[in-house]
Amino acid sequence: MTCLSAGVDPHPDAWPEERVRALLRGAAWRGSEQVEVKRFDSGGFLGVARDRWEMEDDVASPVLMGRAGPVVVGCDASLYFRSDLLEKLKKIGHPPVSLSPADLIAAAYLAYGEACVLHLEGDYAFCAWNTSDSTLFAARDVFGTRSLFYRTLGSTILMHSSATVLAGAGPAGAPAPYPAFDEAGVFSALSGIPGDGSRTAWKGILELPAGHFVTAGRGDLRVHRFAGQPELWATTRPPREEAAGVVGRQILASVAERSPSVGASLALSGGQDSSAVLAGLKGAGSTARQRDLALLSIDYPEGDPGFERPWIESAARHFSLDVQWVGYDAIRTEQWLDRPQDHHSHPGRYPFNGVQQALATRAIQEGHRVLLTGRGGDNQFSTSPSMVLAEHFRRFRPIVSARLLWAHRPIPIWRAIDTSVRINLHPDLGRRLEHILGRTIIPRPAGRSLPEWIRTSTEEAQEILLVDQESFDSLRMETADSPFEGWRAWALLNYRFSRFGAALFDDLRFRGVELRSPLLDLRLARLIRSFPPSWMYRPLEPKALLRDAMRPYLPHTFLEIRNRGLRTGTAQGLMREIYVPELLRQADVELARPEEWLTEEMGLIRRDPLRVLLQSKADLDSGGWASLLRAISSERWLKARLA
Repeated sequence: MTCLSAGVDPHPDAWPEERVRALLRGAAWRGSEQVEVKRFDSGGFLGVARDRWEMEDDVASPVLMGRAGPVVVGCDASLYFRSDLLEKLKKIGHPPVSLSPADLIAAAYLAYGEACVLHLEGDYAFCAWNTSDSTLFAARDVFGTRSLFYRTLGSTILMHSSATVLAGAGPAGAPAPYPAFDEAGVFSALSGIPGDGSRTAWKGILELPAGHFVTAGRGDLRVHRFAGQPELWATTRPPREEAAGVVGRQILASVAERSPSVGASLALSGGQDSSAVLAGLKGAGSTARQRDLALLSIDYPEGDPGFERPWIESAARHFSLDVQWVGYDAIRTEQWLDRPQDHHSHPGRYPFNGVQQALATRAIQEGHRVLLTGRGGDNQFSTSPSMVLAEHFRRFRPIVSARLLWAHRPIPIWRAIDTSVRINLHPDLGRRLEHILGRTIIPRPAGRSLPEWIRTSTEEAQEILLVDQESFDSLRMETADSPFEGWRAWALLNYRFSRFGAALFDDLRFRGVELRSPLLDLRLARLIRSFPPSWMYRPLEPKALLRDAMRPYLPHTFLEIRNRGLRTGTAQGLMREIYVPELLRQADVELARPEEWLTEEMGLIRRDPLRVLLQSKADLDSGGWASLLRAISSERWLKARLA
């Protein structure tokens, strides 16, 4: 990870080098050992800071800023399939100076302009200054792992990797106008509902959402979404009988691109996602480059639904590897830090980040700076029976629909039909019916009701809910008429998912580790999005396509274990032993404070219903516990910023 800062100011002397360096020091945990600052006579600047361990070519790069003609680029990026981009640029007469991400992005921007984002593959946030017209161009990739924020102050436009650093930045010659809190942004953190992905807890400080770019001149700023452009997703669909093989080979290629030669750790569970990454690293046909691999896994007790030793040990034995087990004590240490997280740009913390943080700490102990995970597998490969049934209903396939209903006969038939029919309604019609009937007509992913102690009566909070609904509806409709395609787009491109990923990425980088998720690969996503639902789904066999794709690379014993009906699930032991007791303890401490909560003053939280709920020892579901965590962490984050 790299700390990135950029700005446009009509006064060329407004940002001397030391002032830009001060901006970078504000987020020193993102990088501080190698710094480069570039100031431009026309009133712009770029600043980049990086740590020495990231200077390897297959981690970040020794090149802090890239150049191509009049273009200078600073980036926080890991690009993949770089040789393919190199060949493209050579063919059109714009070869890069080097294969570093910064030089490749500079050459791509010079060659394609704003359309360069359609040719870049990887995890990136970058800023490009064009000296020929004094404009600043910045972008984030479609999955949004790396953050970028911006602030406009008169004719001054500032960008930074951290929203909190921007809160203390202002134009030269005057004290920084420290912004007030944005109630809608705080509500977004409390509820976990991101809206359009742009609001932060600070008024006037906005997040550049995933899959967007921004062009800034003197006092002028334009934001555009490119994630839905058809050109980005264009691909050739293989024949059905070849689909699983093509997907398997693409997974191997995606893993190889993200595998550093210096070695890496893999967070291995008993599920199909992380085991697919293991197959990409060690399976037959793998071209992964790492010399050293450590398998890390959480040591859940036997009997817990999170206990997955049979799967994990079967896969590890097949590749002659040992598993390094991480116990509950390590998770407790990482998850429940009493201090507010200074490196978080948003107030609300995410449940179970402590698990990944503990794995990152163990990766450092193993001598590794890169942690690979199976994150993204659910987004790419999970397909619900309701979605498939809805697609068959839409295409008037009564026989196929009847067979699917019979296969899922434990599910009430009337409920399956009702849900599948409602999914096919056009969003506008669905909203009208919801208004008339006063209930949800089109079910929405992660659309559970908020706890009664989180208030949504303020106008801005209601706006967040409406914008989030409209964002979901637009994703449903942008790719095709098919609701199945739209929901698949939502699973990959919703802002809730990218915010979670960016927060997780920041948490791990704070511990000196870079997170890489090979299954969140643009080529893989293009391929899978081209498949109809019948290619991806078999009744009572989740992720059937992923299983078929990995069959040549994973041990038969692993697949046999999974076919015996053993199930993995939420780690109840982790909830029972660590998560809930510590959360209740912290809630008791916060509720005992006599002063009013800041979120109460904003009209977003009601402490009395929350106190009654906890005193009654009510059994909250996982969503309720997550809401309580976000409420407490948001309150602490806000108070720390005021202090």
